[in-house]
Amino acid sequence: MGRPASRLLAAAEGAELLVVRSRHRGRITGLLFGSVSRRVSRNAPCPVAVIADPSD
Repeated sequence: MGRPASRLLAAAEGAELLVVRSRHRGRITGLLFGSVSRRVSRNAPCPVAVIADPSD
């Protein structure tokens, strides 16, 4: 399957906008497992819109 951030970044090549969801797992969990939305927003070849999960 691959790493989610890597797959999203590869799929974003040539895109005008990438939209990802943020689950707000918390600071500790984010440090341990990383944040896909953070990684994607820092490395994407296009603008990224990060949408908050409404259930949080």
